[in-house]
Amino acid sequence: MLEPRRDPSLAERALLSFAAALVVCATGGLALPAHAQVPFAAGTYERWSSLFEAPSGPLPSSGSPLLPEWITVEVHASTAHVTFEPERRVEWRIRYGPSGAIDKRVFVDRAEVLHARYERDAQGHVVRKTASGALAPGGLLYTYQTDAQGRVVVRERAIDASTIERLEVRWTATDVVAVLRIGGHERRRDRWDAAGRLLSSTFVGLQAIGGGPPQQHELHYRRDGAGALVAVERARLGQGPSTATFAQRDASVHARDLDVLAASAVERSEARLLLGLPATIADRGRGAARELTDSFSDGCWLNETSLLAYDATGLYTQGQEGCICGLCVEASQPWHADRIEGLELHVRRGGWLRIDGELVITGDHELVTPTGPRRADALLPGDLVMDPDGRPFAIRTIEALADEPRLGRNVETAEGSFAVGRFVVVSEPYAGPQTSCPPR
Repeated sequence: MLEPRRDPSLAERALLSFAAALVVCATGGLALPAHAQVPFAAGTYERWSSLFEAPSGPLPSSGSPLLPEWITVEVHASTAHVTFEPERRVEWRIRYGPSGAIDKRVFVDRAEVLHARYERDAQGHVVRKTASGALAPGGLLYTYQTDAQGRVVVRERAIDASTIERLEVRWTATDVVAVLRIGGHERRRDRWDAAGRLLSSTFVGLQAIGGGPPQQHELHYRRDGAGALVAVERARLGQGPSTATFAQRDASVHARDLDVLAASAVERSEARLLLGLPATIADRGRGAARELTDSFSDGCWLNETSLLAYDATGLYTQGQEGCICGLCVEASQPWHADRIEGLELHVRRGGWLRIDGELVITGDHELVTPTGPRRADALLPGDLVMDPDGRPFAIRTIEALADEPRLGRNVETAEGSFAVGRFVVVSEPYAGPQTSCPPR
């Protein structure tokens, strides 16, 4: 079973993932010039800028190799269709009136999971937003304060009877700074330029042991003179800046790095930029039932945060303790399955075998044979296994591989198996994180 991260206060545990979306990547309901139609152009962009109520950072149609996620925007009269790339599983439909957004619908795998509605005063300034749906079963209520130009300067909601989430925004001629506070404690700070392009994000954790200042991580988006993104840098726990490489593992990541994010408001794409490629990626279910979990431990970090969990749209929900071990085939190999119910990706050292020079698999993963499933490390040359057409064939060679990390895959299917090349392997049921890993 996944164990919830043991936060020191109810306020920290009560932080809902919806807060992160409203800081950087969601519709904040700010006032717009009077337009009867969507007031921006279709195209490919870095992200959605809530404070400017528009997409920001134009990109080539192929996106950016510097970012793990970006958006494409289609415009249809008074409605904007926003799709999150490259997965394309999360979509928004934002409908506009003369003064700005009227409502926003969020879809995951084409199933609606959230519906937000905006209320405006006689000047068209947003005063209230309500949200309901599968991702907000109890409903959400946000109240706003705006300046004379209709720009949001404060947004608040009650997390519980004693805890307020408050976003404070400072507008100047050169930049915009937004600070998110939970129960009076700063948890996130973002800065944009005057054109709505994100310049930096700071994620504030809990107070350091011994009474020092709160620990924090930073992302910096470096831009050229025209505002185009040229580099993304990260700085963790006060360290100097380094390149944010989301596609590679970072062996220096520790539980304390996750603890900072577990206390703040963060999106999955931002966690990837800060922490690098997770050791284990679990993406299970569809629609509102989709569950995303990233584990950053290669092995087990007992009694320490090693996993970050996200909602169906990729917004952080909680930190967790645990680990996942074994049961996978090398992820680079071609595979096929019908009626997929879940996917897990694991980085694992040791225990890898190569069968017939083709199939790379952990020894504890089972293959389908004429007499039933058998562990790969229990097979010998000459033993029979099944191909995807149900025909048996004899294994020729089995080779133990070097003790080095490899990214592996397990696919859960309704049939209980999936094909990897000419082999059929068992769809190992996901038993959840464990508190210790078996010897390898």
